[in-house]
Amino acid sequence: MGRTLREHRAILAAPRDRDAEALRSWATVHIASVEQWLRSTL
Repeated sequence: MGRTLREHRAILAAPRDRDAEALRSWATVHIASVEQWLRSTL
């Protein structure tokens, strides 16, 4: 849960900081971790 919150906070901070590359990177990391979690629970 802590990891997810950190990822969400980073995703939300990136547009505020006008950092498109960070937004793309954090979104990619987050989606990959969600996909990995889903695969492990199915």
